[in-house]
Amino acid sequence: MREPSPSAELLQATKVLLDLSYAELPESAARTFRLLAAQPCSSLSPEAVAALTGGTPEEVRADLDALDEWDLVQVTVDGRVHLHRTARAYAAGRAREEDDRTAARKRLIRWYVAAAATAGDAIAPDWAGPAMAVDTKGFHLPDFSGHGPLSWMDTEFASVVALVQDAERHGLPEAWQIPVLYLPFLYLTRHWSACLELFTRAVRLARRARSRTGLARALHGLGWILHELGRDDEALRPLREAATLHESGNDDRGRAWTMHALGESLTGTGHYTEALRRFDAALRHFAAPEWPFGTAIVSATMSTTFKRMGRVEEAIRVAEDALHLALRTRVSPLQSHTHHQLGLMRLEQGHAARAFVHFEQARLLRRDNGQPRGEAESQLGCGKSLAALGLRAEAEEAVTAAIAILSELQDAPAVAEAQLLRQQLGALEPESTVAGRP
Repeated sequence: MREPSPSAELLQATKVLLDLSYAELPESAARTFRLLAAQPCSSLSPEAVAALTGGTPEEVRADLDALDEWDLVQVTVDGRVHLHRTARAYAAGRAREEDDRTAARKRLIRWYVAAAATAGDAIAPDWAGPAMAVDTKGFHLPDFSGHGPLSWMDTEFASVVALVQDAERHGLPEAWQIPVLYLPFLYLTRHWSACLELFTRAVRLARRARSRTGLARALHGLGWILHELGRDDEALRPLREAATLHESGNDDRGRAWTMHALGESLTGTGHYTEALRRFDAALRHFAAPEWPFGTAIVSATMSTTFKRMGRVEEAIRVAEDALHLALRTRVSPLQSHTHHQLGLMRLEQGHAARAFVHFEQARLLRRDNGQPRGEAESQLGCGKSLAALGLRAEAEEAVTAAIAILSELQDAPAVAEAQLLRQQLGALEPESTVAGRP
């Protein structure tokens, strides 16, 4: 008889160890172990584990302590719970009918919906409107004080992608809400390429859920991502379908956001008159409750449309209005966005010193907000403004700083574009007539 291979021996030894460890667990910890294998995320926070099991944070802490003691899970310094692939397979094999894995998955989805809604509101208060209101009572949610919501959404993004994919596989259509409620994070971090499949799934889930509001919101998200990827011709189809759904729905806030997104893509395809009409529709909604947040975003976008139409003075006026409104909101990500937009307008107008002031303010705000991609974008704006002022060395320094940020983000196309800009700056002759920085 052939001797078992070393790998087979190792597998058998591992199973024996797992059997021994599992046998020592209290029933509550054993159930938590089994349910951890029922969900797709590579790691979960203790609050998410509590939602998965339906237990209290105190009960979950006791369960996780027992699992950690027997090396069945790994608990990181920041408290996240990891289940190794071998342990996951073992736990899945121990599943019991009474565990009700489907109910556990639904609880976890509801928790992520509640957490994403709360985090999104902390970033942009009431951005989603009453039609997307989420009941968060009874959930143990993270503390989103300070810059917590953006950091939390970044940490959980991989889990969200896995959870939505798993929800589609298991027929849990209510998961469409999670990507939609993640839109404030995506707007700030610009994870566009990673989100195309995510929102394609969200659209399918919303159709399966037969939710008019959900489908319109998911289509809006898909169209917006296509716009940000520079695919405006493709973006118009889901955005127009979303607009049609909103015509007979009661989601006024969602309709206004879709009008705004349509205006962006129509601008991208050169249909400026219709774009302005869509922007006006969005502004009418946001003006009714006097909601400066929405008005500021639409106004900042409209300024780009006016600029492309050659109406530069009007573009500047609208961009300045957007900045004044943004300052009223005290939402710093919005303030940085409008500063950056105004910097673009001033640079286009030939007012490099004024442009630099706005780009620099946007850069500082984005740095403090934890928006590295936005910070790099504004840093590049600083570099272009300094170059226009003849300050070549300072311009190269600014662009080099942007390249460092983009390299950390592993955004190869953006790095290549910034490096090309730096090469172009190096070829410029310095202007001795400029005395110093603005």
